[in-house]
Amino acid sequence: MRITAVVASIAAMFLAIGLPGYAKNLWYDNFNDNKIDPRYITENNPWSAGNGAKWVEEDGVLKQTEPVPGDPTYCVIEIPNAPEAIGAMAKIRFDDWQDHDRSRAGLGVWLDPNDNWNGYTFVIHNRLQNGDVQFLNDRRAWDNNVKAQFTVEVGEWFWMMIFIDPKKSRIYGKIWHDGEPEPEKWTLEDDYTTFGDVRQPTPFVGLNGGSGTTAEGGHSTASFDEFIVFDEGGPEPTPVSVMGKMATTWGMIKGY
Repeated sequence: MRITAVVASIAAMFLAIGLPGYAKNLWYDNFNDNKIDPRYITENNPWSAGNGAKWVEEDGVLKQTEPVPGDPTYCVIEIPNAPEAIGAMAKIRFDDWQDHDRSRAGLGVWLDPNDNWNGYTFVIHNRLQNGDVQFLNDRRAWDNNVKAQFTVEVGEWFWMMIFIDPKKSRIYGKIWHDGEPEPEKWTLEDDYTTFGDVRQPTPFVGLNGGSGTTAEGGHSTASFDEFIVFDEGGPEPTPVSVMGKMATTWGMIKGY
């Protein structure tokens, strides 16, 4: 199931808490048809070589099955007429893992096709027990101003969300376990102009499926579900929200 440019029907809720009256889901995919949509870009021409990403859609999820795919490794979607302030959310599961800086998964925004699809990324990496949760300006700099720890097991689902706002030069991220309440506050937020050369907005958003390389190591694979791209109004609840599969508390956690 895929929905593009869907205007939300929850305006009253947003107005009540002083946020924009309408939210818009710019892209949504629950991967239930077990066929990769042709609009996805999965050939990233990594600057640091690996064995090449292997994206497979099966069992109702999207999987990156190559543990050493190269860096960067994204499944990218282009959002037509994308706003500069843009965010993404997905449910993620590690299927294989070895502790290493290049073992990782997460979400990327403002991905640049003229820079090998590098962009701003929110990832968990290094390890799964008290793993490092950080922003990364791909190939330019880690954000060492802010960092969090998160513990998850191989085979366990968790959620990640990223949002970037050029009006405030801010980037936001949050992470939480599937089945637990979505946190009301962001896990991390920072000024994205403070780590690496500043990137410009692009309409490309992606799922980061690892960055292991043949030269530097790293070994991880990951699966993704409930992928949503949204504007500054926040993600519009989808039918699965009623069943508790998708986060619905954007209005309470925006925090800016």
